Amino acid sequence: MDKGFSYSTTSEGYNSSDTLLAAQTCSFLRKWLMVHPEFLDNPLYIGGVSYSGLVVPVIVQEIYNGNEAGLEPSMNINGYLLGNPYTNETAMTAKDVILKFVISILQSTKENCNGNYIEVDPDNASCLNDLQLVEKCMEKIYAFNILEPSCDILSTKPKSTSILKWDYRNDLEENPRDLLHRLPLVQGQWCREYNYLYSYIWANDKTVQEALHIREGTIKEWMKCNSTLSYVQNLAASVEYHQNLTNKRCRALIYSGDHDYVFPYVGTQEWIHSLSLEVENGWEPWFVDAQVAGYTEKYSHNNYDLTFATVKGAGHTAPEFKPKQCLAMVNSCSYIGVGETDEVQLFYYFFESQGSPKDDALVLWLSGGPGCSALYDILYEIGPLAFDYGKSTRSRPVLKLNPYSWTKVANIIFLEAPVGTGYSYATTSEGCKSSDTLSAAQTYSFLRKWLIYHPEFLDNPLYIGGLSYSGIVIPVIVQKIYDGNEAGLKPSMNINGYLIGNPYTNKTRDLNSRVPFAHRVSLLSDELYESTKENCNGNYIEVDPDNALCVNHLQVVEKGTKEEWVNCNATLPYEENMAGSVKYHQNLTNKLCRALIYSGDHDMVFPYVGTQEWIQALKLTVENGWEPWFVDAQVAGYTEKYSYNNYDLTFATIKGAGHTAPEFKPKQSFAMVSRWFAHFPL
Repeated sequence: MDKGFSYSTTSEGYNSSDTLLAAQTCSFLRKWLMVHPEFLDNPLYIGGVSYSGLVVPVIVQEIYNGNEAGLEPSMNINGYLLGNPYTNETAMTAKDVILKFVISILQSTKENCNGNYIEVDPDNASCLNDLQLVEKCMEKIYAFNILEPSCDILSTKPKSTSILKWDYRNDLEENPRDLLHRLPLVQGQWCREYNYLYSYIWANDKTVQEALHIREGTIKEWMKCNSTLSYVQNLAASVEYHQNLTNKRCRALIYSGDHDYVFPYVGTQEWIHSLSLEVENGWEPWFVDAQVAGYTEKYSHNNYDLTFATVKGAGHTAPEFKPKQCLAMVNSCSYIGVGETDEVQLFYYFFESQGSPKDDALVLWLSGGPGCSALYDILYEIGPLAFDYGKSTRSRPVLKLNPYSWTKVANIIFLEAPVGTGYSYATTSEGCKSSDTLSAAQTYSFLRKWLIYHPEFLDNPLYIGGLSYSGIVIPVIVQKIYDGNEAGLKPSMNINGYLIGNPYTNKTRDLNSRVPFAHRVSLLSDELYESTKENCNGNYIEVDPDNALCVNHLQVVEKGTKEEWVNCNATLPYEENMAGSVKYHQNLTNKLCRALIYSGDHDMVFPYVGTQEWIQALKLTVENGWEPWFVDAQVAGYTEKYSYNNYDLTFATIKGAGHTAPEFKPKQSFAMVSRWFAHFPL
């Protein structure tokens, strides 16, 4: 209360404390969700920085308790995130000296003071002497980021208290008007305190307050931190609340700027270790733009998981110092490392379903190529964004929402694989090499890690999807998932099936189908087709060079059928070491599994007639014969349904569509996949 623009209508209302703040925040959130019920189904997280580390776990615990007690509205609490959190005064301050030890400022203090640098025995002369050296080494250091220049030496009000007992809030509470007087003393030198000065000027501007609908007369002056609060710090620590939350289905992200002197990361590590969680992923670097952005470790206990991350070079308020890295840390597009040393960093984009994220399918989507970026699929095919050509110029493309995005009915992970595709990269030259089988293995490893990081999607129906060349690797990935589940690997994946558009499955079959398809759509005359078929014996790919008649006919055929690939990395060191994927489809017919295979019926790259041929080779039972399916009372294509025990396969053509069917016929493609995910007939 009485912070920022908040106020009370009574003098008693200004009295607050840690526990009262937690209760009032929980009450606020409950009322906010009543006013905004459209957000009730959204995953809910409680986040904060610094001192809020004391109250955030209490708030999260209150929410879980309220849900279990049947309070309405029930909140979809998923977890919490804290930056450079305060948890316990003695522990956090004692770690200040350990941090300085870690970065080689001092080396003997830890031993002489027995790890206690706050409540020191006055007879311990060695410790007292060491602490005097600590003061001397650190008194002019900028505590919020020890790498940045300190403006305290230029201040009209330098610190007068011990650096070890200094309270960071004293700096935050300094009146910005004093900064105005300090400006002439620091000409030519930038200080981070200027941010606070500018925010003070901006927030006290009357036009700004009017735009924010601040009630006139409730606040005399906006301050970043109010030192006059009637506030009782009645929570000694919050670690016990973190411990309680380990028994909930809950996620936690704890991050620390690694050059913060206020609450150093080594203190945070210590209380995390005290939770006695299982280490899932050991200490390892995480990356942004192929550079180390910090280090991370993953812990778990039953349905609770905690990710700890340092942000390299950041101070106390990490996003202020390293905004790009922090955005990548929390964003829905990022990297996941695979391989023995995570040398392969696979980039992904994640879009939650616009329908019901907790119930809708989770789809891992792979592009073709190999080496074609997922960004193409996002912007031109099934993603939530598209270019608005009517409003775009050459220098300024404008985006719009895609009304036929598949994210309306599914949660989709768009993966840039294999390594070298899009923004994915390797940290070693050996890691840059890939192949069909290696890409499948790395994709499987990626998905396992992604689900560990996002356990809230473990119960969603899981599908592996893609198009074109991904038709080679998708059945392999699906087979690996079933095998892993049967072997008891954790987490168990709720695999339901797969979907592939205009799939590549076998070079000979798929490419041979181009000639009969070209004839079917009137690109070849009857005479040329019959002659070519007879002279080439139905083999148009591996042709005997001595068969002059066949070679001559194919030269005529090729003039009208050659395709060009774009938007893909053609320089990948990639080995196509799988001759085909049909045997994996055959294996999957013995599983409880669904498959949707669809083809644009005007695709010359991998024509639908070749796809029909390998489907028929599976020897499945025809449940529903060839028949049209409709959108807006118009024929949208043709479909056939097959089954074998618990396996069922739907094949569909999309009328008038090309190789990337949703790009050519977005409305029809969306109708098709919506019905299929819902288990409705096309």
